[in-house]
Amino acid sequence: KLFGPSLALAISWMFFESFMPRLFPWAVAHGQLSFSAFSSLAEFLTVTGLSGTMLFLVSLFLNKDRLTVLLVFAALLFLGNFRNEQIKERIKSSPKIKVALIQGNIEAKEKNDKASLIKNLIKYNELSKRAEESGAELVVWPEAVFMAWTPALRFNLKNTKFDPAPRLETPLIYGGLSYKRNEEEVLSYNSAFARAASGQVVGFYHKKILMPFGEYMPFADVFPKLKELSPQTGDFTAG
Repeated sequence: KLFGPSLALAISWMFFESFMPRLFPWAVAHGQLSFSAFSSLAEFLTVTGLSGTMLFLVSLFLNKDRLTVLLVFAALLFLGNFRNEQIKERIKSSPKIKVALIQGNIEAKEKNDKASLIKNLIKYNELSKRAEESGAELVVWPEAVFMAWTPALRFNLKNTKFDPAPRLETPLIYGGLSYKRNEEEVLSYNSAFARAASGQVVGFYHKKILMPFGEYMPFADVFPKLKELSPQTGDFTAG
């Protein structure tokens, strides 16, 4: 009798987390990140699935169906711990490299200030060169450092204006802006690029979960007039 309502609650919550526009895509399950035996199950259940599982178990517990909760929770912890041990063994046997995470401590308002873009880029290049000289084998920059619009299908940056670090001889992962034209429109993306030491683009990622009202206006594709309410809102496409 209790199973049905608890399952309905879990499914309703999962629907909410999947489709409701939120400023940040945080989920109930993110509160369990430090509980790795449980949170690692997101690999199989997804984060939203973990949120639904939590709501399902809490509902059963509050309705005193505690034996079911105990059995399900024990099975989940067994699977999570088993997977964690597999991952630990894989980490031990994996090759190691020195990675430099570059943080320029630049204020948010400076990131969007066109007059500061060149200055910020120079700072990141200087920090990256110092990291390279200290033995870094991979350099990683954060989001929104390189703001030049790059063709999404460009596969070599060497000797072009699209190379954010032409003097860097170490592979670089950086956040940037990219675009792609199709027959009807130009699609714009908030992207991450993996640039080899040669300047070759060896991988890229277009951000999938965009920030509502910052990177896109919810429902603007159905009601275009909504864009007029916030002209500063971006018009990015989900990857």
